[in-house]
Amino acid sequence: MRNDRSRILYCLLTLVLFCSAVFSAPLTRASPIHLRGVGEILIGMTMQEARKTTGQTFTQEFSGGEERGCHIYRIQGIARVSFMLTNGRISRIEILNPMFKTISGIGVGDSQRAVLQKYAGRVTEEKEHYTRNPLFVYNPKDAADQSYRIKFYCENGTIRSITVGKIPEVNYVEGCL
Repeated sequence: MRNDRSRILYCLLTLVLFCSAVFSAPLTRASPIHLRGVGEILIGMTMQEARKTTGQTFTQEFSGGEERGCHIYRIQGIARVSFMLTNGRISRIEILNPMFKTISGIGVGDSQRAVLQKYAGRVTEEKEHYTRNPLFVYNPKDAADQSYRIKFYCENGTIRSITVGKIPEVNYVEGCL
């Protein structure tokens, strides 16, 4: 009888460990940037949900907007990707790391011409607030996606950063400030 309990307990623990490994999807170079996030990290998630989803460690950084409920987090071991939380939920993701690409294959370091070709008729050109450099905004077709944007910030004809998020946070000029 005791031996059976030990086997059952062992099987249950093995199942729990297996499920936690299977159901966490860490952010990797294969994680695509998309309209609602990057990889399995979605706009609207809490930090606890993002940690559980990826199994990765996030660290908080100074944002300057803490008193207004705006926080910046980064994933340990992944450079140049930040997550802005407002009201306790991810509202914007900023990517300066060239290893991440959009579903269409566009990433930091690609040409602004590539953005215009891949997203022909779907991007509008604006100017950055301070530099007046080109900024291309992906505008979704679907009504359910109208609150989301992908922004491609360019400099000297090359994508410098990509921001994905919901309106209004995706439009903030200085992040939390």
